[in-house]
Amino acid sequence: MEFSDDQLKAINARRYRNEYFDKIAATEVNGNTKKPPLTESPFIIQFEFGGRNGYWTGNHMILQTEDCIDCLTTILGNQYEYVFLFDHSSGHAKKRVGGLNVTSMTKGFGGELLRNTKIEQSDGYLGPFHDVNNPKMVQVGEEQQMVYSVGAHVDNGPFYLTPEKREASRNSNEFLLPSEKHCHVRFPLAKSVDVWRRA
Repeated sequence: MEFSDDQLKAINARRYRNEYFDKIAATEVNGNTKKPPLTESPFIIQFEFGGRNGYWTGNHMILQTEDCIDCLTTILGNQYEYVFLFDHSSGHAKKRVGGLNVTSMTKGFGGELLRNTKIEQSDGYLGPFHDVNNPKMVQVGEEQQMVYSVGAHVDNGPFYLTPEKREASRNSNEFLLPSEKHCHVRFPLAKSVDVWRRA
């Protein structure tokens, strides 16, 4: 569906200062919830796969649908009932809000991407190797934390590190790059400096 310049102006006037209904999808794709002005018809979108925009996801599909609805209701009004049919292979990429997503998880201390789980009963929560007498194991009625918090005791994990390495990884924010990755940066008042990277 193509639009004249006057129709596009009317569509953008209606969208002006409005926010997307799905604020999470808008923030993921655009970085904010505001509807940007349309410069062309949203019914067909040319998308650089894997480029600056990343990959087409369910969030993109949600915003495109709302953009199309704005166009239809502005130009054709409420005289029609609109039905949208989707044959969209990337629709499965939409994850539940707060759901576990391996691409968003951290493996070290800190982070807020994994939610805690309350252990409500033994069956279905605790496996056959659970020991009710082990104080380091989560018990019925407690919350299992899925993130190593910065304030956690050194013995709490990560289990694959020695206590010394746990303490070092918890308190270290910077480390020197390996020598094969060193480069020299020249500044007007200094000959060169070694480059450090924040962990």
